[in-house]
Amino acid sequence: MKEAPNLSYLEEIAGQDNDFEQRFIKLFKEEFLWEVGMYLRYIQKNEPRSAAEIVTKSKYKFSILGLENSYDFANTHEENLQQGDTSMHYGFQKILKKVNLFLSEV
Repeated sequence: MKEAPNLSYLEEIAGQDNDFEQRFIKLFKEEFLWEVGMYLRYIQKNEPRSAAEIVTKSKYKFSILGLENSYDFANTHEENLQQGDTSMHYGFQKILKKVNLFLSEV
């Protein structure tokens, strides 16, 4: 079963406060785009430990979007990056693309 990003958790914590929800989404998008850029930069520069720091931030965003399997994948990827292993990069990149597509539509 494939998981799909959603805003259920955000809607739950925002309640009826649409202004809060919209500000949260705006900030979420900005941070996510920055994180993707930095992650790719560190991978390109062969700095896996620095990339791991970015994965740490991104994985919590996956959790907020209901992507528990992606969170688990990112957690393992983060641990591997800390050891200098970038073998999960392409799988992680697929998750980043999925989240980016979702965020472009909300």
